[in-house]
Amino acid sequence: MSASSDRGNATKSEAIVATDLTKWFGEGEAKVTAVKGVELDAEQ
Repeated sequence: MSASSDRGNATKSEAIVATDLTKWFGEGEAKVTAVKGVELDAEQ
């Protein structure tokens, strides 16, 4: 986790903030989780 995750002290302009992202493919028994719990902070 980056230092910028402390939103109370953020001084930069954040264009996009996404937390706890999960991506999967397939369904049922064939379901595969590609990523889980990903965070993204993009600066402007």
